[in-house]
Amino acid sequence: MAGFVAEHGAEGYGVFVWLIELLYRAEEHKLPWTAPGEQSTKNANPCKRMQTYATLFKCEQTKLNAYVEHLTSVGLLVFDGEYLCSPRVDEEIGERRAQQLGLSEKRKAAASARWGKPQEVEDANECKPMQVDAKPCQIREDKKREDKKEEKRAQSKYKTFKAEDFPTIGHWSPGQLAALERWVKYRASSGHPKLLESYQTEVEDYREKPQDYARLVERAIAQGWRGLNPNIPLKPDRGNNGSSFEQNMAAREELLNLMRQGNS
Repeated sequence: MAGFVAEHGAEGYGVFVWLIELLYRAEEHKLPWTAPGEQSTKNANPCKRMQTYATLFKCEQTKLNAYVEHLTSVGLLVFDGEYLCSPRVDEEIGERRAQQLGLSEKRKAAASARWGKPQEVEDANECKPMQVDAKPCQIREDKKREDKKEEKRAQSKYKTFKAEDFPTIGHWSPGQLAALERWVKYRASSGHPKLLESYQTEVEDYREKPQDYARLVERAIAQGWRGLNPNIPLKPDRGNNGSSFEQNMAAREELLNLMRQGNS
């Protein structure tokens, strides 16, 4: 191809590409032609045919003959005396047809394997409807097991505060313990209770800092948070002895003690 282009330039290469395009579109992928430099007896008017191709390619007829002679001499095109064809085009068309045929055969085989089972296999599967229903039944059973697990997990959540569940903070004041109780109730009522172990770990971090824990609880409930978010700094308490929540709870406990003493 390089020698052809070197001799005939871009015009010759363009004619070759155009010929290949026509061969792809032609019936049986071959073009009726006249032997270059000869008058074929198989066509009544070969000169008129060559003029038609030359007009189509917008080149001189003598140049067109030279291009075709060169292409046939190097095997890029083949002339059988009447028709012009291309071995490369024929080869590519054959490969495409083989691929299409192979794909079609694969699809037929897949469809046959899926739907066209042998009769003996069909006879052996007399319980086929029950087998089809087995999958939905299995799904329902799995759903029931998951529901039971979820119910069990929900029952194991800590929803009611008991002071004896937190033996390591027995030194906390009633107001500080009330903060923990309120936190447990808040989480349970909002639909996000935690495990007892989670609360125990949480208060253990503040065992010696109950004032900070009470303030964190007060802030979390006021903001509607699910967690205490201790990474967010607390605002200064402005010199108060404990949080306002803790003070309110302590006053409440003192009032309840006075009422109990009055009743007794």
